[in-house]
Amino acid sequence: MARLPCDRFVPSADAAATWERWIEHISPIFAPSARPETSLASPIAMRSYNLGSILVGDLSAPAQNLGRSPRMIAQQGVDHLLIQICRSGTGRIDTGRTTVEIGEADCAIYDLAQPVAIAASSIRATTIVVPRGLLAGRDRSVAALHGTVLRTRDSPAAKLFASYLCELVSVADRLDAKDVPGVAAAAAKLCRAAIPDPPADPHLAERRVSTEIRAFIQSRLASPDLGAEMICARFGLSRAPPYRQLATEGGSHFPNSQPRPAPGGAAPYLRPGRRPPPGTSTHLRG
Repeated sequence: MARLPCDRFVPSADAAATWERWIEHISPIFAPSARPETSLASPIAMRSYNLGSILVGDLSAPAQNLGRSPRMIAQQGVDHLLIQICRSGTGRIDTGRTTVEIGEADCAIYDLAQPVAIAASSIRATTIVVPRGLLAGRDRSVAALHGTVLRTRDSPAAKLFASYLCELVSVADRLDAKDVPGVAAAAAKLCRAAIPDPPADPHLAERRVSTEIRAFIQSRLASPDLGAEMICARFGLSRAPPYRQLATEGGSHFPNSQPRPAPGGAAPYLRPGRRPPPGTSTHLRG
């Protein structure tokens, strides 16, 4: 029977080396740092399963700070939703607009196209990563829900979703590959059902356009025609939003004239940094 691909964190016998490995292991999703109470006395564990369209897994981790900065987001170009179900432990999520506490049995929603800072105690959690495109009909509401915490005791849909996901991960090692498409589709549908309607947010439209511009730039980095004129024509904008987007993503300014192609077809005024490590979009890291 064909089995699911599984990526497991492998600790070292040395505590310092284990922490360095942990930082590297989750770096495609979060940049971690130690807290005063961080202790490696308890083992760090993480396993991730690639279901093709989605990624699922679970983890046990020490107290730590986790972050996604605008530069990190721009370099990686990851456009996914991450939902983490807290099995034990606590945390504080700061999106720059809101700060919310998370506790046992809560589900935290992260739009990986937006910055976030998380201060977490030692934690056990189950996680799913879903491409924005799989959220059919709910994908545009995700931006407004970034940093939202769903209380499963208050939301039957969230409780059903959390139960399904935890059971899925618990049997993943025994799951037949032929059953994976249906199982993954069910997880995505329950994810859509659990996502609530977004609150009224006057800045939602601006963030939505920002996310779409980012994806547009990332998909055309090799084009010699990529420039402010192309972006303005595509989105019907003045030149200001593309300039702001590139500044946020760590790129330099567009020239006042038409963009000049660089060798190999790359625009010389875009400096997105290194691409995500191989497999970032196909292996769960956080």
